Amino acid sequence: LIIYLSFKSMLCNYWRLQIFHLKYLSVQTGKRIVLFFDDAAHIGRETSLSTFFDIFRTLSSDTISCKAAIYPGVTEFGVRFDVFNDATVVDIVRTPEQSGFRELFSEILHIRYPQFTSDRISGFSLDEFAVFVANAVLGNMRGFVFLCNAISEYNDSGTKIGLPALGTTLLRLAADYYWPLLEEVKPKLGKYTPAVETAREIAEVLFRECATVEECSSVLVHRKIVARYSRPFEILEYVGFIARREASRAMRSGGRGTRYAVNLCNLLEVTTGARLTKAIFEKWSNNDFTFAELHEKGEQFKNIAVPIPIEGAELGILSEPIDILKKSKAYPYGLTELKIDRLKAVGIECVGDLADASDEELLSIESVGEVFVDRFRSAVAQAIWM
Repeated sequence: LIIYLSFKSMLCNYWRLQIFHLKYLSVQTGKRIVLFFDDAAHIGRETSLSTFFDIFRTLSSDTISCKAAIYPGVTEFGVRFDVFNDATVVDIVRTPEQSGFRELFSEILHIRYPQFTSDRISGFSLDEFAVFVANAVLGNMRGFVFLCNAISEYNDSGTKIGLPALGTTLLRLAADYYWPLLEEVKPKLGKYTPAVETAREIAEVLFRECATVEECSSVLVHRKIVARYSRPFEILEYVGFIARREASRAMRSGGRGTRYAVNLCNLLEVTTGARLTKAIFEKWSNNDFTFAELHEKGEQFKNIAVPIPIEGAELGILSEPIDILKKSKAYPYGLTELKIDRLKAVGIECVGDLADASDEELLSIESVGEVFVDRFRSAVAQAIWM
């Protein structure tokens, strides 16, 4: 018996009262209960995780199994929870080296995008196309879908999809999706908000250095630099600019570093000619990486300040006007103008107001039933949690 729950529901005292009932349900059904908690740990959400993992540990038994999605490196487990003794850690990052990587994205392309047929592409097969797109966005499923959607829009014109169309779409995604994503995540980081601007500066350095190496797809960063700017690097991983491929690798210039793959959308922006060539396509399709190096004594990070967290800072997203929840590319499950107007009419002016509103208050609004209460909750969750 599998139950999907939100992180917020785990923190309610309700769960302390229901442990017995869950165990009773398991015995009565003769089935083990598996609880899946999504978004249990994000950047900037460390304050309540001690309580979360305390309850997580208490719930786990021979009849109840708890599983939580977390971001390693940004998770504080508290003093009672030992991640290696009290849980089994499974890395679910998708990398080209993993078995089934190519097959997974090829299958998704065939099922979700039946309009992509062999006669609509030029210069490569559908499977090669799927693997290239997956590698270009570092195996990030959201990025894969966004890129395929953008290419699908291009294909609506009836023009065949070849390298020029792919290159144009990659550049458009860099400008319209990746760079704006840093601004979208900024008000959701609380005390780590200052790290976003540092992350932007670091991203520019990484892509610029990669562009100096022919057909480069990775950058090897000295471990001391990674340690110094740990939070900005985590933010860049979070938004899909980079993906850690090796934790420790010997550097030609001495010492050891972390190897990060970089997404091709942003890299192509600073590549000479900003053009997708056959050589680049084949390199990325075959995961044949070459890398640039950033050493500790280099000049690239000399003028990049280490961000200082703002202790006690509230999430900026909560004070944003309710209008930002309008359905858009940033909020595909957002609200209609009519529903936003009705929220404003009862004094709900900002995201925080909606987050604090009770079900009873929302149900009292004209033409709002339980379905729309759920929609309101989902819109707020999307705004806060990405």
